[in-house]
Amino acid sequence: MDDMSPVAPVAWIKQTSGADGTIISLGGNWVVAATAGLFHETEAIAGRAGESITFDLTDVAVLDTAGAWLVYRTARRLQAQGYVVQTVGSSDDQELMLQQAVDHDVEMDIEPYEDRSFVHWLNELGAKVFRMFDRVFDFLNFFGMVLFAIGRAIVQPRRLRLAATVHQIEIVGVQALSLVGLITFLIGVVIAYQAASVLSDMNAEFMTVDMVTFITLRELGILLAAVMIVGRSGSSFTAQIGAMVMHEEVDAMRSLALDPIEILVVPRVLALLIIMPIMTFFADAVAMFGAILICWIDLGITPAAFIERAREVATGWDVGIGFVKAPVFGMIIALVGCYEGLKVTGSAESVGQQTTRSVVEAIFMILVLDAFFAVFFTTIGI
Repeated sequence: MDDMSPVAPVAWIKQTSGADGTIISLGGNWVVAATAGLFHETEAIAGRAGESITFDLTDVAVLDTAGAWLVYRTARRLQAQGYVVQTVGSSDDQELMLQQAVDHDVEMDIEPYEDRSFVHWLNELGAKVFRMFDRVFDFLNFFGMVLFAIGRAIVQPRRLRLAATVHQIEIVGVQALSLVGLITFLIGVVIAYQAASVLSDMNAEFMTVDMVTFITLRELGILLAAVMIVGRSGSSFTAQIGAMVMHEEVDAMRSLALDPIEILVVPRVLALLIIMPIMTFFADAVAMFGAILICWIDLGITPAAFIERAREVATGWDVGIGFVKAPVFGMIIALVGCYEGLKVTGSAESVGQQTTRSVVEAIFMILVLDAFFAVFFTTIGI
């Protein structure tokens, strides 16, 4: 740019360097018709570090609002980069135009245009459906990799990380007993009290034992245990693995030819497969204990009479249904928690977002599967 270069029919820029700094000579008609060609030329203007830059408008014949804004915008950019910028050679009219550009340089909050048409809504819905199917297929692929890793560990037992599995059993099982026990005890108390209150109005207090036994063994115990494990352990799976992804520990495993699925996911899946039936039995027992206390205190039904009636009412399948659901729910919790943890990107905000998503998705899938099991077992007469 040391030579004069016509960038529009009658507008030009010339840049020279001297002892006093860089001089940007402007000439011709700086009007709206010339600004498109001048824009890229002004973007290329730069000086040497520490020197001043002077805009010389002596040869500018015409300067309109667009031209004044382009000069002001260029000067503002250079000032932001640390240069000392000044303007010389401008007429009174040109000074007025430049001052108007300065005065009107204010930030404006412009609300983005939002298309509320039906077609736009339909496009958004279609995009969400496609994204949902992509996530489903990706999750199924992840599930397949986990099954492959478990099968490989069965064939080659040395690949099974027994210490890590036992450690996860302690964390998700033993350490969660107090929380699961407290919640299920209180729910058992509430269910028995509400059932007794309603049935007493119909002189059918004896049916309280039947109702509590049926609800607790078939639905309440396993569902409460699964939800508690999701909130306590499923979220921690996502946070733990997500933190490792954020700190590039998972990438380090891959660089060492180690399989993150085998190291991080399989122990957690196996731990929940083992612990969920035990947790279901514990939740059922504690909830029934709470119901026994209420029936004894409120209805005068002794614990022995309650247990005898529960044995008459409950069938083997009433107890067994919970143990059929338990490993399925446990696998869902572990898979969703680990899957969302591996989807974390490189920010702490992403860890929180994926943890929230894992809890919501796991609870949703558990409720859907529970509804499916209820309809299925009722249909086949169990």
